[in-house]
Amino acid sequence: MRAQQQPFKPGDLVLGAYEGIGSKMDVTYYNYLSPVKGVVLDIGLPIPMDSGFFGIGFNYGQRNSYYTKIYNISTPGNPLYLNYNWDYKLFGTRLTYHIDLLGVRHLDTYIGAVVTYVQVKWTPFDNVYNINPPYGLVNSKYGIASANPYPTISYPDFFKYGGLVGFRYDLFNFLGIFAEGSIGATNFTFGASLKI
Repeated sequence: MRAQQQPFKPGDLVLGAYEGIGSKMDVTYYNYLSPVKGVVLDIGLPIPMDSGFFGIGFNYGQRNSYYTKIYNISTPGNPLYLNYNWDYKLFGTRLTYHIDLLGVRHLDTYIGAVVTYVQVKWTPFDNVYNINPPYGLVNSKYGIASANPYPTISYPDFFKYGGLVGFRYDLFNFLGIFAEGSIGATNFTFGASLKI
């Protein structure tokens, strides 16, 4: 199928809303990692190669994770715990190559490479210790040494690099669905798309 006959063509702009699951962030000892929820804009470029063409995309997403530790001095009526919460903002760009692999009408198939910049916000809470200076006990009645029990902790921003393979199927001329398998910020992504 020629590029001009594909549902996604050079010059097209497609806006998508998606949810992505899998992969890891910079922390591995969390109790929970949420899916990524975000938006992506794909632009068909007038750059042909063989029977396909290239596209460029930009995406923004958010996800969070948390870790909770219950202290062994806790009681049912007085829970004592530490909680870490990480909020991630994902800013990505991707280069895709669109080629008709299956010969199915209204189906766009593509592969690509992705670079994602991840902005990290770490929020700690501890109802026994002051995690941030001045260190010490929140309440001295617990009888624990008045010192910071944790080393200095920081979670810098970072990059995730990866690749993807995906498809987009047009339900109507302007509305479609898409899914992608990937390595990088997520392992599987699915959503709905709108031509603009």
